This record gives sequence, structure tokens and C-alpha cells, in this order.
Amino acid sequence: MTYRENPELGQDMVKFAFHRWQQGEYLLEPPQRQIYENIAVRAKGKTVCDIGSGAGLGTTILAQRAQSVIGIEKVASSVRFSRKCHPLTNVQFLNEDIGKCSLSDNSFDVVVAVEVIEHIANYQAALDQMARILKESGTLYISSPNRNQDIRGGASGAGPPRNKYHVREWTAEEFRHILLSRFSQVRLSDYTLDPCLDSCTRVSPVIAICRI
Repeated sequence: MTYRENPELGQDMVKFAFHRWQQGEYLLEPPQRQIYENIAVRAKGKTVCDIGSGAGLGTTILAQRAQSVIGIEKVASSVRFSRKCHPLTNVQFLNEDIGKCSLSDNSFDVVVAVEVIEHIANYQAALDQMARILKESGTLYISSPNRNQDIRGGASGAGPPRNKYHVREWTAEEFRHILLSRFSQVRLSDYTLDPCLDSCTRVSPVIAICRI
């Protein structure tokens, strides 16, 4: 399968996005926003790393409660946009690839990766880095689409990704399996972060709460 990266934002798109932000509109889809808001409650007073920070909206939600947040984003224009739009004192945006990032070991109480891992070709390296930068007592919140999500009353665990910008999409069981290779505790939940879902769930996206 040919891997298609999310396209680099051109300057016209950056200006358009900045205008939308100034008008108070969301640059974050409601489900993603809810995930970030619920993680933020649990990240109060903590050091946080937001992987794939994009336009920075999720990062700023985390920053409202966290002690400090570093947003990691490989698309340079998104980083420039984030720095311009969100000049917060407890936020730093870095133009880096999570698969080979320069952050120190055991640096963060919380690592967040919302709707990111399915875009990364070498997801193994990305997960290794997430585990490396997380403190031993820390928590990873990572979400991804569920291949077994409800679609017109049915389920489908096979076939190519439904989103053309996704490298792959896992079932909840597959997602849990790859995370257990790096984390001793993996609990699946929905956007509320409260219920404990079994591996057959059709909820999408599925959020995994992981500990070393």
C-alpha cells in the first residue's frame, strides 16, 4: 500500500485557518475536542506532551489545566501557525517527528496522541518514543479509529483504511495487542475515559489509557 502523508499546509490555507480561529470557530472536530477536554481534567498540574499537535487547539485545551505542555508536530507550517495563534507561557511547539524526537527520557507525566498513530508509517518507532519520554509513573492517552466500528448496523475488521490519509486502521483488539508489547497496563475506553471497554467493542475512536 502506498503511504500518503497529510499534505503540508500552504500559506493560503494557514491564513484561512488563522481567520477561522480569530472568528472563534473550531479547528478541532467535536469528538477530538471532547477527548482533549477529558484528558485535560486528568492532566491538571502535570507536564504533558501532545503528539501530532497540528494547529494547536488540543494543546491549548491541555494547557488550561496542565503545568506545561509541549506540542510535537512534523508539519512545519502547522508549527508556525500554532506559535502565532497560541503564544501561551506554558506551551512550546516543536517541529519534530515523534519517531525520532529529541525529547529526554522520562520527561512527562502525561503523553497524548489523539488520532495520530494511524497516520504514522513506522508506528512501532513512534510507540517506542512515547514509552521512552513517559515517566515510569506516567500515563499515555492514545486514540485511533476502530476497524470494527458500527457502519449501517454492521462491522468490518478487514480491508484497506477508510481514510486515504491513514497508513492502517486496527480493530480494538489489534490496537490493544500492539500497545501491550510496550506497556504493562492497557485499558480501552471511549471519549469520556471512564468505561472500561472489552476488545470486541465497536466504539470509534477507541482510546487506550496506558501505563509503563
